[in-house]
Amino acid sequence: MISVKDNRFRIENDLFLRELLLDEAGLRTVSVLNKKNGREYEKRPDATDFQVALNARTITSFNKPEIHILDGNKVEYKKSLVFSDYQIIRENSGSEILELCFLCPQVDARIKLYFQIYPDLPGCIKWMKFECLKGELHISRLFFEMLNTCPGQFADAEFYKKQGTVLASPNFAACGDEDIIQLHNFKLDEGMFVGNSAPGPLRYYMVYPHWASGISCGYSMSSAYFNKYLKANESFTTDKAYIYLYGGAKDDPANLNGFRELVRRSLPVCPDNGGVMYCTWLPFLKNINEELLLGLVNHAAALGFSWFVVDDGWFTDGNWQVDLEKFPNGLEIISEHVRANGMKFGLWFNIGNDYGAIGTRPEDNALTSDGASKNWGAKITCRCLASKHRDFLVEKLSRLAKQYNVDYFKLDFSSILSPYGGIPYGCSATTHEYHRDLSDSVLEQYASMMHCRNELKKRFPNLVIDFSFETFGMETPSLTVPFPPFK
Repeated sequence: MISVKDNRFRIENDLFLRELLLDEAGLRTVSVLNKKNGREYEKRPDATDFQVALNARTITSFNKPEIHILDGNKVEYKKSLVFSDYQIIRENSGSEILELCFLCPQVDARIKLYFQIYPDLPGCIKWMKFECLKGELHISRLFFEMLNTCPGQFADAEFYKKQGTVLASPNFAACGDEDIIQLHNFKLDEGMFVGNSAPGPLRYYMVYPHWASGISCGYSMSSAYFNKYLKANESFTTDKAYIYLYGGAKDDPANLNGFRELVRRSLPVCPDNGGVMYCTWLPFLKNINEELLLGLVNHAAALGFSWFVVDDGWFTDGNWQVDLEKFPNGLEIISEHVRANGMKFGLWFNIGNDYGAIGTRPEDNALTSDGASKNWGAKITCRCLASKHRDFLVEKLSRLAKQYNVDYFKLDFSSILSPYGGIPYGCSATTHEYHRDLSDSVLEQYASMMHCRNELKKRFPNLVIDFSFETFGMETPSLTVPFPPFK
């Protein structure tokens, strides 16, 4: 599926072709071909494939001086990349991955590009990896996919947001609220999906077809900052961009399902846990107790539920100690009764604020730009997940999992963002262990969540971990949530 001849790299199957050309001016995509009908989609075979700022120096894969339509100024980037080598990786899944390696001597960095294709899907997946060879590398303003690509002419096509449900203007930027852009040509009755797997407010699209960059897919440059700082021998792998071509009606479910299949195959293989879950939150809210829950367990089992989740209301404000007035025998009796009835036991816990231990460990509080603690309501303070709070969480959740034989954690109130618009993004602290300042805090908070998830899975491989909707936003959840609520 992937072939190399002279300085051309072809990523193709019977349905799709993306051809890259590497010459003295750099790397660029020269063809995106719908092989089912022979239609060429690429409109600007002389445009860069990515753009990034490394130590405040703009780096592109290809340089062609031109007058930019935005301000009339000449745009020209000096050639910064030296091609090193390539390899083709063949996976057991049947996919193939092209790895292109470049050196960037000006900033002592190595950049790798990856293109993945499956034999039966009309599209490809792309991502990048940055390696700091020595000193420090600051990564910002990153578009990891840039294509000027369209079925037919842009004048005959329409862009759609909100996963194909809302018509977009011909030119637009989408920061944090879109995970899929759809482009459909009604005259030809064919189109394409472009997906961005960056989490929550970090995802970003810039769509200006009359610019050379066309459809650009990367990380936020406005409301939630993206910055990554690497030390020598450290690396950073980007999220993924997905390109999928289709034919037929715009709203044909088969087309969206094909795109979903492309996304699904890039995710870890996870078993289907099956069954229906009962959660105590509605209608009882925090008004739960031992007698009520023991009875609910009996009813849930009789109705065929497979999971029983104890939501908020089980602890007091004293280091999350079990409320013995409500549960005089602790939660053990609830967990044992759930298991005795053939169900799995789930437990709610808040991970991003001090609710349950109010006022403790202020050094881990998330700070606003003026140095004040971020508040969640009148009394509750937000924690920064990229502080030592993440280490506390791993140990606390591990103890709970062991003590109560927890099968499922519902982890709420991450405080990375608020779907209610109640807290600002990020953390302005400069003394936290796992981020530098506000500039990289959102990215590192998501990375810390993945760290917590991975550490828990090492200790409890069968534990199901569910980070709530407040982690990624509610209006348009992330395309590929990197913390899946399954095994």
